[in-house]
Amino acid sequence: MILALMLSQATGVVEGGNQTSAIDKTVFSIDAIDEMRDTLEDLRALRDATPDTLRSTCLDTKAQRIQDLVDQAEQASVATVDAIAAGEEARAEHEFRKVGVALMRTRQLSEEAQLQCAVSVQQEEAAVQLGWSGVQPD
Repeated sequence: MILALMLSQATGVVEGGNQTSAIDKTVFSIDAIDEMRDTLEDLRALRDATPDTLRSTCLDTKAQRIQDLVDQAEQASVATVDAIAAGEEARAEHEFRKVGVALMRTRQLSEEAQLQCAVSVQQEEAAVQLGWSGVQPD
């Protein structure tokens, strides 16, 4: 139920409601992929500007996952257009929803990068200040 609500917010489609028009699907897909690419560029720029290796690695991991989502969304967008052209509404809707899920997940990963990568660095700094090392005594 929560996934359906989040997806409806991302795509503007309410489960069981009217389906999105072909033009709206296309426009949404283009906008979603643009947003995903912008998010990816921002994370990569942040990673490149970060001298901290731990944070850089954390950001790189999130960026790689977002790149995979961008690739999937691009494929789904093309498949949506192909399905619309072929008159296959069910397949078009399925592929369109993939774009919405990829956008949702990208937003989630971006938030995680902001929170988790910063927390990882703060935890490491606290451990260093306390004199802890990554190796536990036997």
